[in-house]
Amino acid sequence: YNDATGIVSGPVTIFPTPHMGNVDLVQTSDGRLIVQLSSSGHVTIFHVDDDGSLTITYDRYLNPEFGIVNIHGAAISPDDRFLFVIALDGNNVNSFDLSTSGTITPITRLSGFDLAQALALTPDGRFLVVDHHYYGGYPAAILSVFEVGEDGSLTYLSGKDVPLSDTVAELAFFPPLPTAAKNWTLYW
Repeated sequence: YNDATGIVSGPVTIFPTPHMGNVDLVQTSDGRLIVQLSSSGHVTIFHVDDDGSLTITYDRYLNPEFGIVNIHGAAISPDDRFLFVIALDGNNVNSFDLSTSGTITPITRLSGFDLAQALALTPDGRFLVVDHHYYGGYPAAILSVFEVGEDGSLTYLSGKDVPLSDTVAELAFFPPLPTAAKNWTLYW
């Protein structure tokens, strides 16, 4: 990809998919690690070598060890130290230590959050926002807020829930416009 022209040119390498049902890709800010999620509950981490080739550094099915199935989204902290993962079926929100060598170690697993569908990490990495779907009636979804500790741990901020009249597919934070207040805006 050429930043100046916006053109993608070949040769194009097809990204390896060791597991079916891939749902998300996230990359560290330095571009050295790519985390691939599979709805079956697999997390695969690739190291991006200097020549652009990929080497698998971690490939694990998270259900037997961590009870995480039907993974539905991930985010990496701005400092590349932590990986956050939500599970649609397992109804949980998770944080992991992400090593520079491309492995993960669990930190926090919070359960009881129905149908975690989407997540976004604030640009400063201090808060994680997660959308949870419900079926029928109001609210159709709830945005829950979790504070991220210095060690990557998550604390649910129960008084910060926001009920929504519709469901959310994705969440993203965008910086303020030059003339706007200096607050980031959450879009869904």
